[in-house]
Amino acid sequence: MRIILIVMTLAISYSHSLVASDLATAAIAGKENFKRCIACHLADGAGIPGAFPKLRGRLAQIVQHKGGRDYLTMVVANGLTGAITVQGQPYMGVMPAQSYGLDNKQLAALLNQAIVATAGTLDVSEIRPFSETEISKIKASYKNSSMQHSRSLRPSNLE
Repeated sequence: MRIILIVMTLAISYSHSLVASDLATAAIAGKENFKRCIACHLADGAGIPGAFPKLRGRLAQIVQHKGGRDYLTMVVANGLTGAITVQGQPYMGVMPAQSYGLDNKQLAALLNQAIVATAGTLDVSEIRPFSETEISKIKASYKNSSMQHSRSLRPSNLE
């Protein structure tokens, strides 16, 4: 009985350590495609005020908002156009779709890398990584989506 308890305790501890590193592990495959993001938003996600919104510390928060996973997926898949405000700074521009040439697995890896690379000091260990299946389902939910529609998916309590 004691051996069973010890084995179960070790198994649970091991599974928790896997969960904690899931996002970081899943992000590795997205490093190359993340270069699509850093061209405008910069490697650390600092952005350029008035031109390209800051991502640093924000993606990890957005992904945890209701509808945030759909929003991020569709912004990267379809792009974004129209006015948004990020931390009091207005932005009016166009972000082209960044998913050209990427399958759903690669898009999931890109999103995972973007969250990890721009997390700053935020702990992202509890964030569930995007998966190929999740990306497929989200995209299927918005089959006729557009850049304008991506903006409408933005969680209302984001600033």
